[in-house]
Amino acid sequence: MQLYEALSMHVATWREENYKHDEYPAIAEILEWASNPDIPNFRLRKPQLRALETYWYLRLKEETPHIFDLYTSLFPRVTERLTPIPNMAASSHTSLRRQKSLSSV
Repeated sequence: MQLYEALSMHVATWREENYKHDEYPAIAEILEWASNPDIPNFRLRKPQLRALETYWYLRLKEETPHIFDLYTSLFPRVTERLTPIPNMAASSHTSLRRQKSLSSV
């Protein structure tokens, strides 16, 4: 499972709990309004709304973690954290080779 998949599952759970947050309960009202605004000419597309939800989830629920801490909390087992790395490394390596071959043309 990739980071974005694990994160989206946690955000979806938070959404199902109506964006519950004890310290900032108004976030639920704000995100609910953003998903169904009462202004006729204002509408966020689904990806925009998901980006807002993810941002506020990371800020409020995860308390703006360092990327390593985020991986550790979403993938508690070391082997789970290592699974996405080969894909990223291979992708980066392929991109670098492609850039080098294009620059030599």
